Amino acid sequence: MGPQQKRKYDPNEIVVVEHGCRDVESLESPYTMTAADAGPLLKDRAQIRILSKTRDETRKDVGEKEEELDFELTGVSPAAANLFRRTILMEIPTMAIDLAVFYDNDGVIFDEALAHRLGLVPLDVDADLFEFCSGDINTTHPDPKCVLKFALNITADRDNYQVYSSDLIHIPLEGAPALETPPAPVHKKILLTKLAKGQCIKCLCFAIKGTGNQHAKWSPAACVSYKPQPIVRVQGKVSGKPAERLVKLCPGKVFDIEDGFLQANRPLQCTMCRECIRTDDEEEIHIELGLKKYSFDFHVESIGVYPVAALFAKAARLYASHCRQMIHEVENSWPSTMVENNDPSKEDYL
Repeated sequence: MGPQQKRKYDPNEIVVVEHGCRDVESLESPYTMTAADAGPLLKDRAQIRILSKTRDETRKDVGEKEEELDFELTGVSPAAANLFRRTILMEIPTMAIDLAVFYDNDGVIFDEALAHRLGLVPLDVDADLFEFCSGDINTTHPDPKCVLKFALNITADRDNYQVYSSDLIHIPLEGAPALETPPAPVHKKILLTKLAKGQCIKCLCFAIKGTGNQHAKWSPAACVSYKPQPIVRVQGKVSGKPAERLVKLCPGKVFDIEDGFLQANRPLQCTMCRECIRTDDEEEIHIELGLKKYSFDFHVESIGVYPVAALFAKAARLYASHCRQMIHEVENSWPSTMVENNDPSKEDYL
């Protein structure tokens, strides 16, 4: 590895080197210091900035509310960023089939496997209009405030008959919440099974409200990921063959040559492959790589039950409610003896 200029320590950055990282954690982290001392390090409160919202129109059978969102979350610890990710995946309720009662199934897929496939079909229903089911589902008289009822009644009139999610028919229940549109699968072309001529499937399906904590079928997002924001700096003025070599080396197309000099114009596209800092012993390293400790890029993919903006808002409200609940618990359980013994009061902490 070639020589590199000495890098000034920054408590808000992680230094990326060829075979690892430096300054990942330290006692100078703003999350292990008092508010007064951490102020210069963590200058701003948590902030969110939307980067892009897209919808892949090239795919077949895309739900109307199936979107992707990229946003930037800054001023939070990695633990808080991960909590936001888990909130989206595991705490926003949706409706999903939880019970399938088979009266006939001549197909090659067993009842248990087909029931599992039915449960994974996303349903286009606003779960906020329904209540959580407190006990077992009454298949004879299901509670309309908690349960949605579907029927799958198919008889194949030819060989290789394909049964799709669109064959699920909603059966209205008296007393159910008023819905703008009848409940139906988000995607109409999910293949459930295939039947030979004369084979049939007859079953009733019951969907209830749940969260991703219980099972992944209730998760409203297909993917929620985040990564620390990359830092790419060019040391000095780099031109000529070294600049051309770095432009060709970078798989993320981070670098450009402008006015004859190397520029890192797209640092967010950096994948930290480290090709730009791997050089022969006699060559000088012209690039500094790092990661921002308290800034993260999020990517969220909705499965189409909710628009991605609604997912974002629901997660933010749940996140805030958890914080309020924690404050409430601390206030109610704080030992009164701490104040009597001249210990710091709870107001100093809250």
